[in-house]
Parts: sequence; structure tokens; C-alpha cells
Amino acid sequence: MKSKSLPLNLEENKVAPAGYLPTYVSRDKKRLMIKTEHLNHHLFKSLLQEAESEYGYRHESLIVLPCKVDHFVNVLKEIDYCCD
Repeated sequence: MKSKSLPLNLEENKVAPAGYLPTYVSRDKKRLMIKTEHLNHHLFKSLLQEAESEYGYRHESLIVLPCKVDHFVNVLKEIDYCCD
């Protein structure tokens, strides 16, 4: 059975596990890990487009998404559902 991509909350772990990417979500920049295989999914790309609208192309070598954590988790659940 395929493992789910629900975000890992690894605040104390500064190094992302293999196959994961740290992503900062909401204005509080909650650090969550996501599977790198989901970066090209159209639902995740829509979150990146929201970030572009909010922050422009300026970045600090981080992926920062302006959405709420609950919305982010729901998007990842949908990605898991459609990719199973």
C-alpha cells in the first residue's frame, strides 16, 4: 500500500528526510514536510500560484504558501486520493 503524503510536522528536525521538502505554510510559517513527488501535481501548483500572487517571485530559498494549514492538509489529502 502506498504511504500517504500528509505533511510531517518536524519542527525540531532541521534536515528533511529523503524524498521530502520543507514547506512553510500560513502567515505563521508553520514548517511541514511534503513528498517531493507531489510538487508537479496541478493542485500543488495552484498553491504555488497563490504564493506567487501573494509574494511575487521574491524568495528566500524557501517554499512559503500563504494558505491556512487546514487548507494545505486538505489539498494533500486530495492529491493522495486522486493518485492512489
